Amino acid sequence: PSTTLFRSVDAEDMWGDIDTTKVDLGALAPRILRAQKRIPVHDAKPVHRMNKCHTCYVRVIVWDPFRDLLISGGGDGWIRLWSTEDYRREDEINARHSVRSLLVLTKALASGHHNGQVQLWDLEAPGRPRLQVLKAHREAVYALA
Repeated sequence: PSTTLFRSVDAEDMWGDIDTTKVDLGALAPRILRAQKRIPVHDAKPVHRMNKCHTCYVRVIVWDPFRDLLISGGGDGWIRLWSTEDYRREDEINARHSVRSLLVLTKALASGHHNGQVQLWDLEAPGRPRLQVLKAHREAVYALA
């Protein structure tokens, strides 16, 4: 029997429950509607290659819909914020610990690290200061939801 290695990415599975008629999404509504459409994996094509983003591996990359940024986290301990228009670096945060996971909140960013810490960062304030450090795990924090 043949094994399917890839399946169509179905954004509707993840984002299909956002009813854009009941929630004011402002300028994000058209992007969310586009994100809800199926994307066949075999038809996907890269739109841009970003080189030398981190001095170590990139463990995680997320989209920040509130500020329209891509945010990457690396093994080098840096969190980098990238423009979705021209893919240039907008800002960076020195988390000082290998970044394993990221979660975008409305005004903040949560980052999970190799040492079990979760750090919260203020994405609205100049310099994007750290708001809090939570130490609740003995192992790396690989996911935040």
